[in-house]
Amino acid sequence: MRESLLQDQLTPVLTEPHLLALDRRLQTVLRTVRGCIDAHGEHSVVANGPTGQSAPDSGPS
Repeated sequence: MRESLLQDQLTPVLTEPHLLALDRRLQTVLRTVRGCIDAHGEHSVVANGPTGQSAPDSGPS
């Protein structure tokens, strides 16, 4: 996360504890996505671009 934010205007705002917290959250998201892919297959989980469809559990827009 730190490297991806080096060129971002938020760089001076995010302290080391914030970056570590973001990294932990990102890892949680990635593990969840991996679990969904393992359970449902990549074609059902990962979109290649906008589809105009909502996610199955997102309810009405």
